[in-house]
Amino acid sequence: MKNLANNHFFENLFDQSNIPSIIWNREFKIIRINVAFEKLTGRKATSVVGKSIEILFPKSSLNVTLQRIRKAETGCRLEDAEIDVIHENGFVNTVIFNSTPILDDTGETRIATLAQGQNVTKHKKAENELERLHQQKELILGSVSEGVLGLDLDGNHTFVNPAAAKMLGYEPEELIGLHSHSTWHHTKANGSLYPKDDCPIYKTFLDAKTHSRTNEVFWRKNGTSFPVEFASIPMYEQQKLIGAVVTFTDITERKNAENALKQSEQNMKAFVIDSLLCIYFFNTETKKIVYANPSFCELLGYSPEEIETLTIYNFLNHSKKSVDAFVNHVVQTKQRNIGERQWKRKDGTMIHMFVNASHGDHNDSKIIYISAQDISVRKQAERELKESEHFLKESQKVSKIGSYVLDIFTGKWNASEELDKVFGISAIDDHTIERWLSVIHPEHSKMMDDYFKSEVIEKKLRFDKEYKILNQKTQEKRWVHGMGELELDTNNVPVKMIGTIQDITERKIAQQKIIESENKFRSVLQSAKDSIILVNEKGCIVFWNNFAEKIFGYTEKEIVGKPLSIIIPKEFSAAHKQKFGQHVSKNSEPLKDKLSDLLGLKKNGSTFPIEISLSHWTNENKKFYCGIIRDITDRKNAEEEQINHIKKLSEIAFLQSHQVRRPIASILGLTSLFVFDKPSDPLNSEVISRVEIAAKELDIVIREIVEKTNEIGKPKSFEG
Repeated sequence: MKNLANNHFFENLFDQSNIPSIIWNREFKIIRINVAFEKLTGRKATSVVGKSIEILFPKSSLNVTLQRIRKAETGCRLEDAEIDVIHENGFVNTVIFNSTPILDDTGETRIATLAQGQNVTKHKKAENELERLHQQKELILGSVSEGVLGLDLDGNHTFVNPAAAKMLGYEPEELIGLHSHSTWHHTKANGSLYPKDDCPIYKTFLDAKTHSRTNEVFWRKNGTSFPVEFASIPMYEQQKLIGAVVTFTDITERKNAENALKQSEQNMKAFVIDSLLCIYFFNTETKKIVYANPSFCELLGYSPEEIETLTIYNFLNHSKKSVDAFVNHVVQTKQRNIGERQWKRKDGTMIHMFVNASHGDHNDSKIIYISAQDISVRKQAERELKESEHFLKESQKVSKIGSYVLDIFTGKWNASEELDKVFGISAIDDHTIERWLSVIHPEHSKMMDDYFKSEVIEKKLRFDKEYKILNQKTQEKRWVHGMGELELDTNNVPVKMIGTIQDITERKIAQQKIIESENKFRSVLQSAKDSIILVNEKGCIVFWNNFAEKIFGYTEKEIVGKPLSIIIPKEFSAAHKQKFGQHVSKNSEPLKDKLSDLLGLKKNGSTFPIEISLSHWTNENKKFYCGIIRDITDRKNAEEEQINHIKKLSEIAFLQSHQVRRPIASILGLTSLFVFDKPSDPLNSEVISRVEIAAKELDIVIREIVEKTNEIGKPKSFEG
């Protein structure tokens, strides 16, 4: 337990550490830096090794920094020393350094110094951003060096930060709406196609889990690729999965540096022992810890002796199944694995850690090397930032509402991101009252200028107006609804207005479509060749078309709003009201739509037969009824005339039937007397003579029937 691992182990830890680390000699010449330090300064190891450490610090603080370092060389270590480090591009990072001497083999003479630092620049920015959020309640996510992409459930870009766009060779706005996988993750490093179903980013949409990779490539706009380290993290809104956030880093330089850099066992020992990182090794078969540095013991609250009895199950706050799966993955892939984990201290409290795991062999046993950093404070700050930002941005995005604060004296306003989108202006554009007026559509520009000055400012009224604008980016005509409340000073003078502006174009379009639909509906009903009447659940007429006016005599103006009983004869009115009320009051629909013959009552008081087709529907829990009515007076008269014709024909048939039957009976009787086997028999001649007489008699009877029928005349036909 007390013996550290060999050079190979500690070289891996130094090279792969997330903490910027540097070694300089007694002449303050740089001997070695790790990948994290390269990222911190933007300088490659090959460009700084052998040079003075002075190149790492800004001139403004160079003398003070060198004095602190020289003082540390006399015997005092750098302990939590806050030092500014200048990046190759000119910007300055604030780093908290700790140092330790590297001694020769005798252990008495200092031959070099190992310093490791923690970049707190982002933490300071996050703290400042959080403070600004609490004061102004407006969030802007600070820019980060890593690429950050927001994807919806279809894999389309919803957010692209500048770093991501730059690495991919696009402008941020070019990527918005494009499909991610087919844009920059479509092909593997070996040139083969990358199926979407195999993509770990796509899997986040399916299992709502974080997926990360360190050995894949992304493709630039110009067709070239670059190796990346990325993580795909599920994104939720009100506990519903809405997409994923993908963070990635171009690891080209790091990969090159990892292949070139090596470190000695002594340097690695110093690094591990004095590192602020929690570092430990464990056996993949027994899961027992085989080494842990002091930072690990101190953070978890265990003594070195207690550590010897622990397995990783004792402090990893994850299920045994999850831990085993992670270990198996690292062993099988033999690749570096990074991610966030939750640890449990000896006292039971939980902490969030950013963990870096790598695999290697040690004394014929399977060993995994872990370095981890406590990110609990950062996680809390990030969580508060993200929650506040998410609430502000998503709520405005969903409702297309932008917010603003207007300074009445200066005429300038501060606008939210969504408001700039509504107006189609950029965040760096002028935000003045004049700019606002220039965005308003010419049809409404003067009206809104007058309204703002004479109604809102002079009369100190609430701003509440719907008006048209021209989106400055697309030149589209849009409708917006502006609202604002004035803040007055002690002299009752307006000094500020706080409000919102919502894009209501879709609502306006929908309203117009409804109006057009209603007009078309009324036009169709008015042009119908049948009487069409609409009635509400109170039994009052709400629509009356032209043909109804024609057959009943009432105009639409006279009849709308009147009870339906106005066109029903009084003898049927009571029964109608009872049945109508029963139908309206019942939740079920026992009455089926049907065709009925009834009597209608005209304006002049006369009644006439009508045929009515009834239907009904429910809208917003209210019932409406439609009646399609036809005047069937002509049809009824035709039907009555047909009945009279049939009656007369029946009488004729009854009276003439015995006269027809008599000659027919004679003919039938005579034919039975005919001698068929003796045609020349005198009886046959007699029979034929009598049959001829009976047939003539029958012909006379039939003629009489035809003549009497013609006397009745033809019935009138009716086409309904």
